[in-house]
Order: sequence, then structure tokens, then C-alpha cells
Amino acid sequence: MATQFIIKQKKEQGYRDETICIGGIFPLTGYLSWLGIYKKKASELKVDLINNAGGIDGRMLKLVIYDDCSSEEQATKAAEELIYKHRASALIGTGSLPVSLAVARIANRNRIPAFLNSGYTIDPVKDLFIFNTAHKTEFALACAFQYFSEIEISKISLLMPYGPLGDVGSWLAKHLANLFNIRIVGEERFDLSSFDIRSQLERIKELRPQAVFSFVTGRPAAWVAGNMANMGFKIPLLISHGNATPSFLKMISSIPLKVIVPSGKSMALDSMTLDDPSIRKIMDFNALHMARFNEPVNYYSAEQADAIDLIVTAFRLTGGRPDGLKDAIESIKNFVGMQGIYNLSNIDHYGTRPESMVLLSVRDGRWYLERSFLPLTSFSHIYDDTSKGLVHRLAGILLAPSASLDKKYEKDHILLKTSIMEEDAKATRIDYDFFRDYYSYKKELIKALYEEDEIKARQNLYCLLLYSLNMDEDESFRGMILEIFCIFCDTAIEKGVDIEKIAEFRKVFMEKWQTIRERDRLCLVLIRALYYTIEMITRIEFADSGLFKKVMSYIKNHYNENLNVERVARHVCLSPSYLIHRLKKQFGMNLTECIAMVRIENAKALLKSTNTSIGEIAHEVGYQDQCYFTKVFKKYAGCTPKEYRKSPVRHIPFR
Repeated sequence: MATQFIIKQKKEQGYRDETICIGGIFPLTGYLSWLGIYKKKASELKVDLINNAGGIDGRMLKLVIYDDCSSEEQATKAAEELIYKHRASALIGTGSLPVSLAVARIANRNRIPAFLNSGYTIDPVKDLFIFNTAHKTEFALACAFQYFSEIEISKISLLMPYGPLGDVGSWLAKHLANLFNIRIVGEERFDLSSFDIRSQLERIKELRPQAVFSFVTGRPAAWVAGNMANMGFKIPLLISHGNATPSFLKMISSIPLKVIVPSGKSMALDSMTLDDPSIRKIMDFNALHMARFNEPVNYYSAEQADAIDLIVTAFRLTGGRPDGLKDAIESIKNFVGMQGIYNLSNIDHYGTRPESMVLLSVRDGRWYLERSFLPLTSFSHIYDDTSKGLVHRLAGILLAPSASLDKKYEKDHILLKTSIMEEDAKATRIDYDFFRDYYSYKKELIKALYEEDEIKARQNLYCLLLYSLNMDEDESFRGMILEIFCIFCDTAIEKGVDIEKIAEFRKVFMEKWQTIRERDRLCLVLIRALYYTIEMITRIEFADSGLFKKVMSYIKNHYNENLNVERVARHVCLSPSYLIHRLKKQFGMNLTECIAMVRIENAKALLKSTNTSIGEIAHEVGYQDQCYFTKVFKKYAGCTPKEYRKSPVRHIPFR
């Protein structure tokens, strides 16, 4: 009612009556419904407060909410409806990594800013329109590992769920453990749909860790804690920073185990000092939240309220126009929110720092402040404005979990990172050895681009940038950046990319190279150039290059031998992973299917033209097990070998 009255009043005063639509995508049903309710309440309250204060220059906010049903498919449909039907200028919400990924694709494609608050890791190269007011998972872990280091916990075990969530948690734990002198003594995986993790916990117990880290949220987190307590564990359990809620507190309040939960300061209001910039904002919103919903704010409430506040601030910078909204969000500096002080940029779509977080534990059925952190005292080695901080951010971009570092690159990564990031480390000498290694990585980068292997290309570019950052002279650094870019252009031309397209690509890059002076921005431009180069190369038709013809020709000549992906990939000069990727992308089939098709067609010919036994034919075409041959034959031919031999259908040779 209050909102309607203000809209009417503004009309009478001559203000424009157009509303600005923000789309909310929340899990109101499904397994994440407990989370979606918190997000919905906070978002509605924040929008009402903004409208009651006059909106954005007299224009009211309209929050249109869709239920994603805790499903990627429903989230995708919701995002499309909000953008195409409701003309939403920005999106907020989501609650899990897979759902956030689905919405991110739609937001990036339609160039609509979206604050997706989950464990989803934003790629500043690809996720140009995605922001997050939830703290980085990296920061949550850094706080916990700092605390472990202080209380002399030096070895931990990982207990991770299968899937992308577990992959992210595992990678980040290994990535940060070296920085805090913590040793990971073992890792176990489990299925979230199974309630039996006793065998995993027994193996962990044998390793005698001093703490366990499990990157899980909600009921699975409580379930892990309960199992550990029942099995007699007396060590702390670290879990996801998405667990700081009243409902989770109820789940674990009676479990006799120390559970560590990273959180924003909104959950430690009683322990905040009066000089903390965020305290007044948290207290005011908390009072209003209590008055309306009879419950205090929590981590999810704070992140949603901040997301809407940042969108509104950006709209005020653009004069209420959606054009340039993304750039306006990136320009926000020193904005005091409930989750901390935001300083956003084109390479940081989170904006907060590690010291914005606290660590909570549970005592006597309530949250207890376990540890808070002072600015920069604990985290200068992972977050600062020097080249060390830039190295760390580059690692986060180029060596993401999907990069799947092999042992060689993992070793190089640790050695190079350590040599630059140690507090007292001296700059690497620019001598013969330096350039020998530098050109070695250049060679590997060229090879990776030629083989269209994005993972290896990213790894080698990271190593090259580490070497480039050792150049004291800015002009020398800029020269190396240009040298690396020339590799992209030359390789793309050799692979057959149109020269006019390369010329335009070079023109755009050179305009940025000549005007940008900051090293971090220049590195980001080069990384984007790498991604675009790979995109140009992979757009060239696979069949036109003759590669598919080579693959099939090799299979037809060796189908009755022990064929595997490594052998075929070596013949066509590609990495096994990339060959699998291209076959699936271009033809919707994998190498195993290609081999099976050739073998079955030859088996058909033998069945129709000879009286050889089925077992002998199976061996003849490359199958050692007759039962397995029969199973594969039926899959591709629609009948068993015996039925096919008896049928009157004439065999058509394989083409």
C-alpha cells in the first residue's frame, strides 16, 4: 500500500511513472527452498525501503520473482522470461553453483548484469556481466586456513561431494594450503544422494588429520557433522560459508562437534565494534527485518540486500538508464554494504576483501564469534595491489579447476608462484636462464594453440605472464605482452583464420595496448585475446581441415587392433582430451562410438559373406569378449549377430 501511495504521489508531482524492473530468481521450492525464502524476504524488504524513499529519481523499482524450483532448467526458463517478457534491467538471486551457471549463460548472452549469489566462481574474462555479493570461496577458505595456522593446525583432510561443487572446494583448498603451510593428507569423495560415508570417514581417521574440510551446505553439511560426531571425531569440521543461517543452526545445535562456518559480519552483530563501517547498515536493516518477519538477518539476507543496493547505486550513476549499467557497477568504489566495503572493477566483480568475513562456531545453541580479522594483517600475501596480488588473481583466472593441472604444470605453478609471492623474495634475474625458460613456454603455447588445446594454452600463458611480471621496466613488460599477442595472430593465420579477421583483431588489441598502462588490465586484455584466438580457430569447420577424415581413415585401417584415444590422438597430432571434445562438439559422438561403428560394419560383412563363428568374428574385428561384442552389435545394428546372419537383408558396406 505504501508503495502504491508513493507512485501516485510522484505522478501528481510530474515525475515519470515508468518502473525499473529487477528480476529475482530464487529456489522457493525443491531441495534449496529453505535458502530461497531468506533471499525473497530480504529482496522484497529492500525494494520496499528504496521505493518508500522515493525510488530512483522518482522511478519505482519493480521486483518480479520467479521460482527456479532448485533446477537449472527452470532457472534458464526464468531468466529468459524475465529478460524477454518483463524487460528486466538486472537479475538477482540463485542459490547453487549449477543454477548460477545456467543463469550466467543467459545473462552474459543478453548483456544483462546479474548478481548471482552462490559458490559460483566468476571468470572475469568470460563472465563480463556476472557479479556476486557473496564473499569469494577463496576468501572464506583463506580466513579458515589463517585461523588453523594460528592454532597450529598444520594438516587437514578433504571430504568433498562429487560434482562441480566438490571440484571447486578441492582445487581452492589445494591452491591455498601451500600459502598457509598447511598439508592436505588425504581426500575422499561422496555422493550427496547417499547417506553412507562411514568408509570415507574411516579412511580419513586413519590419516590422523587435525581438521576436516567439506565444501557442503545445508542438510548435507549437518549430515557430515553428525556422522563425524557419531564416529568419535574430536577435530574441527570446516564447511561452506553458505551455512550461516537460523535453520542450519537448529540442525547442528545438538551435535557435539566443533563446526567452523565462515560468514559475513551480519551474523556477528553483537561482536562488531562501533567503528566498523558496516555496523549501522546491518543494525538498521536487521531491525526492519525483525519487525516484518520476526527473525534476524542472516548471510543470505545481507548478500541480497547489498546486490539491490549496488544495482540502484549504478542506476543513479547512469541517470536511470539501463545502458551502461554494467560499467557503472564496475565503477562503484568505497560503497559501504552489509557484506563489507565494495570496490568493484572490471577484474573484480565481488568487490569485498577477506577481512570482511568472520568465522563462527556453535555454542549453547547459538552462533559464537570464533575469529575476526584486521585489514591486510593476515592476507597481504593473497590480496594486495602489488604484483604479488596480481599473480594470485591471474592464477584464479587461468588456472581454474577446469584447467586440471598435470603434475608438470602443477610443479611449475607452485615454484613460480612461490618465487614471486614470498614476502622477501627478490626479482628473478633477467639472464640466459630466464629467457631459456620463457621461450620454452612460448613454444609450448604455440603447440597448444596449434592443437587447439585451451587448457594447456591457459597454463602456458600463465607461466609466460609470471615471467613477464618480473620485468621491472613497464615498457619491457608491455613489449613482452605484445610479443605474446603476436603468437596468437601468427598461429591463427597458420590454422586458416581469415586474414581480414586477424587484421581487425590486431587493430582492436593495439588500440587497447597503446592506451592501457595498468599491468592488471593489460594482462586481462591479453587473456581475453587468448580466448578469442581459440574461438576463431575452433570455428573453422572440423571437416574442412581433413582431420575427421584422418581419424576415420586410421580407425578403418586399425579397427581390429587395441585402439584407444591416446593412440588415435597421437596419429592426428592432438591431445586426447581435445580430440574427444571436438568429436562430441562437431558430430555428437565420441571416439568409442566411431570405433564401434567401423567394427560393427565390418562384422556385418563377415556375418553375411562367411560361415565363420560369431566368436571368431568378434576377435577378427577387435573384441576379445563375445558377450560384449554381442551387446555392442545389438546397440548399433538393432539385433544380435545371430539374428542378423539369419535375416534376408543384404549387407550394405560401410562408407
